[in-house]
Amino acid sequence: MERKEAQFYGKLLSSYNHVLMYEDTKLQDLYLSHIPVVELQGRAEEIKKEKFENEGKTMSLEDCLLLALLKWFKSDFFHGFTRSLKCDDCQMQGTAIGGGVATAEEQRWGAGRVELYQCPKCKKIMRFPRYNHPQKLLETRIGRCGEWANAFTMCCIALGFKTRYVLDWTDHVWTEVFSDAQQKWLHCDPCEGICDRPLLYEAGWNKKLTYIIAFAKNQIMDVTWRYSNKHEEVRKRRNECRETWLVLTISTFNKNFLDPLPKEQKQKAEIQNMKELVSFLSVKKEISDEERQGRTSGSVEWRRARGELGESSKEAITGFVFKPNEKDVQAGSMRVRYSTATDMYYRGLEDDVIPGNDDVKGWQNGVNSMTSVFRKEEHDWKMSYLARKEGTESGKITWIFDVSECGCEIDEVSVRALFTTFEDGEAKMELKEDKDGGIIKILDGISDTTFKPSGHPVIIKLTASLGCKKNDKDNCWQHSQIFRQPLDNQNYYPLDITVKLKPKK
Repeated sequence: MERKEAQFYGKLLSSYNHVLMYEDTKLQDLYLSHIPVVELQGRAEEIKKEKFENEGKTMSLEDCLLLALLKWFKSDFFHGFTRSLKCDDCQMQGTAIGGGVATAEEQRWGAGRVELYQCPKCKKIMRFPRYNHPQKLLETRIGRCGEWANAFTMCCIALGFKTRYVLDWTDHVWTEVFSDAQQKWLHCDPCEGICDRPLLYEAGWNKKLTYIIAFAKNQIMDVTWRYSNKHEEVRKRRNECRETWLVLTISTFNKNFLDPLPKEQKQKAEIQNMKELVSFLSVKKEISDEERQGRTSGSVEWRRARGELGESSKEAITGFVFKPNEKDVQAGSMRVRYSTATDMYYRGLEDDVIPGNDDVKGWQNGVNSMTSVFRKEEHDWKMSYLARKEGTESGKITWIFDVSECGCEIDEVSVRALFTTFEDGEAKMELKEDKDGGIIKILDGISDTTFKPSGHPVIIKLTASLGCKKNDKDNCWQHSQIFRQPLDNQNYYPLDITVKLKPKK
């Protein structure tokens, strides 16, 4: 635990040191010179009138200015990054080929890593440095959530808003702005263009939150509880440090910030901090429609892989294809494992699972197509599995593995795909060549199998079919089960498929 807490402390300190950059008055003036303040003030007046007349809400002009800034930033100022760079010469999307070493100039602007892409036509190499300095972002105006939150936080501070930079330990960042009129911190996500919808990530994106920490020049605050209405579930996942250690560490930070302040100013800040902490005790029960929506930034495939398409899309999610990443191509193999207990697809060739960006949350987010199937947890028996839905005659799932884009074909396949039947249940698992090709292997649901497919396939699909001999759709839905697994055995993978690659002939 001491090692984990030391790492946690380092992350807190690094994030705090980062927000100190925002206090550079020259940088604030530079940002301010790029913000159309008069235009945004006019737009704020229009928003205030619209909210009052159409929705009956009384909003301060300052809050309306924040909404105007948020809209301008997303629509006119900053640009998203769609997981690849386009070649300036050929206008083709580049293929990721790994990481590069940042130059001295790139490091000067906080680029600790560089992503490399190659044009599939002219073979030109393109670089995407992950700049972390707001001044450089004013020049590039492109990036993912890290760059967006970085630049938007700087815009808010330049306009005089009381602002915090918010870091989510489950891989996201955004901004908080304090509203004097509403006497609360407003959640602002510039990537999504959304304000004051804090349950968005848990309810809409299906995030399993752990720690969310807000940083400002004179404050650090654990704001996790604002962004969740499932506090007990979140507490069970918080294992990076002791709760008492985190409270004491943050309290010590804040005491050091407040002690030098004049007495009245210090008392005001302490009262505001206490009010915020007290507000976390009440759990928000109502979830707005906006908070139920899925993520809108990033490619559909990327959002689907992360399980962030939203509650309303869960039944309709299809079309996912597993493809080799740059590590797979270099190693000559692609491996995918699924654990029903954790409900996660894991990528990587190592025997020990190492969580990565290409992992896929949720069984339905990794399938290409499915009909009438759901994941079942039996808490009395402590088991989990996939089965056909009650009241349906059959269920079917298809997974697709496509190596065509990396210039390879499939040399060998090793697969474990377990299924179980009881009484009148029926189950069948088969591998097919290409999208519409013939059957190349029928699996028995018990044995691990390794084989070489005939021909030179670049695509294989794994299909599971579930049914019942008596066609009893109401009573025997549990008699056919895929990937049955104990809930407490999370290091076992009832689906484990390795596709070995070779250069395409």
